[in-house]
Amino acid sequence: MNIDKIAAAIETDAGIDLPDLRASLAEMQADIVGRLSTPEQLLVRAARHHLNLSQQQFADLIQTPVATLRD
Repeated sequence: MNIDKIAAAIETDAGIDLPDLRASLAEMQADIVGRLSTPEQLLVRAARHHLNLSQQQFADLIQTPVATLRD
């Protein structure tokens, strides 16, 4: 798996840099178990931070329960 190539494609699709993406992909490749973050979760987190919103504010914005956002 070419981590840089995959990360670049995901970031291009997202239109923003995802700072934790490469580390997450490397952990996935190494089968490291722990806190797992999918590319989608990283994208949601980056969007929320970019908008400078709390989890509750972001959940309200996308009309989703905050528990769903946290899961």
